[in-house]
Amino acid sequence: TSELYTSLFGKSEMKSFGLDLALRPMQAAQENFAKGIIYILLVAALAGVYFIQQRMVASRTVSPTMSASQAKLMQYLPVAFAVFQLFLPTALVVYYMVQAIVRIVQQYYITKRFYGNDDSLGRQAQAASAKARDIAQNEKQTKKETPPSNEPFQSKRVTPRKGSESSQVSRRPQAPGKNRTGSLERKKKK
Repeated sequence: TSELYTSLFGKSEMKSFGLDLALRPMQAAQENFAKGIIYILLVAALAGVYFIQQRMVASRTVSPTMSASQAKLMQYLPVAFAVFQLFLPTALVVYYMVQAIVRIVQQYYITKRFYGNDDSLGRQAQAASAKARDIAQNEKQTKKETPPSNEPFQSKRVTPRKGSESSQVSRRPQAPGKNRTGSLERKKKK
């Protein structure tokens, strides 16, 4: 058995920074409301950190294909996830808080490093993506506006249609050494 296991075995509380990390925020508020306020404020802070993190990510990734309601859902879903933390141990709240803060710092660094100025890699990629999207929309619009031609439709099929002459040919493999085409004769040995 490890030292960590023996130190935690049989314990019902895990004290750290004056908080019992094994206690659930709702449980703490029900036992003693004044004491539970700290736990609930921790969950509220987690919701705020999630909101900040989601705003940072959403500010860079604007997708024209995403509807407004879907964008709002993506923005507020992590905040709603924080509400579930009221029913989980405080240790998880602290873990998620630290994890979100680390991701915010990473996101800040990435934003400054790759999207900081107009000639950065991220801005170039965004500009190329917007240009490709515009080209695709223009081609689509041009295709709609051009009248259909009088030329017969040319199929791009590679395989023959069912029932055509070439599909009636047997597809069984021939034995090695046999004349497979039937048009060439073998040279006879003398």
